[in-house]
Amino acid sequence: MYMDSDGSPVLDNDSGTGEAGEEIEVTAPELEGYTLDNDRQTLVLSDNAQDNTVVFIYKEVPTSREEPVQEESEQEESSESEPAIVYNTEGHLRILNKKYTERAEFDILAARFARESGIDTSVESPKTGKYTSTLAENLTGSRSDPTIFILSGTRDFEKYGSQCLDLTDCAAAKELLSEDYALHGTNGRTYGLACIVESYGLLVNTDLLEKAGYSISDIQSFRDLKRITEDITSRKKSLGFSAFTSPSIGPSAHGYYRYAEHAPAVPLYYELRDNDFNTGMTLHGDYMGYFKDYIDLCLNNSCVSPKQATSRTLEDAQQEFIQQKAVFHQDGSWDYRMLKDSMQNNLDVLPLYMGIPGEEDHGQCSTTSYFWCVNKYASADDIEAALQFLQWLVTSDDGRQTMASDMDFLIPYKGASAPDNLFLRKLLEEEEEGRPPVIQYYKNGNYDSWINAINNALEAYANGTGSWGAVTEGFKKLW
Repeated sequence: MYMDSDGSPVLDNDSGTGEAGEEIEVTAPELEGYTLDNDRQTLVLSDNAQDNTVVFIYKEVPTSREEPVQEESEQEESSESEPAIVYNTEGHLRILNKKYTERAEFDILAARFARESGIDTSVESPKTGKYTSTLAENLTGSRSDPTIFILSGTRDFEKYGSQCLDLTDCAAAKELLSEDYALHGTNGRTYGLACIVESYGLLVNTDLLEKAGYSISDIQSFRDLKRITEDITSRKKSLGFSAFTSPSIGPSAHGYYRYAEHAPAVPLYYELRDNDFNTGMTLHGDYMGYFKDYIDLCLNNSCVSPKQATSRTLEDAQQEFIQQKAVFHQDGSWDYRMLKDSMQNNLDVLPLYMGIPGEEDHGQCSTTSYFWCVNKYASADDIEAALQFLQWLVTSDDGRQTMASDMDFLIPYKGASAPDNLFLRKLLEEEEEGRPPVIQYYKNGNYDSWINAINNALEAYANGTGSWGAVTEGFKKLW
């Protein structure tokens, strides 16, 4: 794809063919009036078509021209609404981006900032599944490391916190809606600023739901969800669709995080709630019976048998949903853009109901797991450029609009634009109604081991070779 810094195509797209695993070199053609930071990229072909896209961002060569003279009233209004940033063009900005699926948008974001500031800005976006190793290779305690990088909350901060600049007093930190959106060290200082707020729940194909004789307002609890789900299953042959898309469960199932990380966040939240949100407590699995009810509902009422669920991927489930084969699909705001074009206006979203007392007072699940951090070992000029980028990102119309409209992100900063994303719109509506989200909590150290233990136990449970007790034990012991 050949795009300018506004995200508009400047040349027709090219395409080619090859085998998965094949390494190819892609070269961008020259275009009069534009420059390229990088005119050549190496791509390792993947079975996933989304991973096989290469984006080149063409920057327009500036031409000398007189700036329009503002009227005095316009100058006063501009200075009041948005303080001017005096950019340090001696700085260089290298950003390590974790959101690979939005890599093209991050390139556009960088190009827009470079155009606005005159600061040389580049973005590196490792492929999905490669960010952790890339982060480890790049954060070496050197000034040549990425100027800005994204950490996954406390679990990454434990490893790399010593390389993070103190952001407590920077301009962007003062724009946060709440201190809850800051990544704090044990000293209470701020070392990371929330990149985005994401949410997840149960997507509903309202068209199919109506064909089954129900509306979204009929589902206000787990009891309602179970009743309607089992009714759909009893009539699935005549209806021509199932209740749930295929769960993706087990270590080999791409997208397993939906059931091994996201769904368990619900019983975790309520147990932590009962204990003043003490993430260092020993878990007892107080709400795991409710979690079992939800998992059983998904396994026994999907497009495939429980045993087949361990070989189904997230992509399989998404295609089932797009092809009108199921009413319900557990997913999150990050996949909404991919689904909405195929689903037209037939979508709504529900919280992950499990039957837990008090859940009717809450909305979807919400996570703020990604945080902007700055390399404290970078040069003074580069650090200043990084802080100016973060300020521009959350205070300028261009930065905020790019995050909301182009990326579909909800950013927790004052004056931020609302994204055109069903999950995030509903999240804001639920909060306005007094139904706060179920927050996904993380823990230092063994969080990944905790997910893996639940995932392995869920796979055995789905296959009929393991008990639910093993799922509960993994939930309790490895937290």
